[in-house]
Amino acid sequence: MGLFGSKSKPAKRRGGGTTIIAAGTTLVGDLSPEGNVHIDGRIEGQIDSASDVSIGAEGSFEGEIRAHRMVVSGYARGRIECDSLEIVNKGRVLGEVSSRSFVIEPGGQFVGESRSTDEESVAQLGHWQSQEGVGADQPAFRAEAQPEPEPEPEPEPVVHATTDEFDGDEPVVTGIDEQVAGSDDEHDGREPTVAFEQSEPEHRQDRVAENQRRWR
Repeated sequence: MGLFGSKSKPAKRRGGGTTIIAAGTTLVGDLSPEGNVHIDGRIEGQIDSASDVSIGAEGSFEGEIRAHRMVVSGYARGRIECDSLEIVNKGRVLGEVSSRSFVIEPGGQFVGESRSTDEESVAQLGHWQSQEGVGADQPAFRAEAQPEPEPEPEPEPVVHATTDEFDGDEPVVTGIDEQVAGSDDEHDGREPTVAFEQSEPEHRQDRVAENQRRWR
């Protein structure tokens, strides 16, 4: 289970199944006790326990520890994983700590990196969700395309007829014009007298020209 130096003393058990590494004892190797462990000597290696591990004021540990609860009054260096870690007066811990509860009393020292196991659980959950996807069984929402509104037809221009436009009808000739135009024997060389209805100047000129053509 381990190697002991010339000054080593066998590990003792207290009542209740506690394993004691006595002062002056050096243990190199792995230790997997069934009960609690108290270290007054020196251990280099690994401790894997489901119970409590405590390091006395003269005790030291270097390596890796997995335990339910750990109390350090002496010196510990390495990697520690536990549910609760307490560093009391004159206790020193160097290394990496993963614990749900971490208490440093006045006079205690800690140098290294610590993380909460609760934070690790949240980080692992977030990593799993990013890999698997949240709500992967649910269909992805897709926005339906809305039809584009049809352009409204432009209104046709409204043309308003004015009284100034010429309607294309023949000029109105009165009965006097007909008598003048039909009496070739009575023509004395003078311009015939033409009576016009009241109209616009442009229409009047057109009618004069038309009467002159008929007279000739």
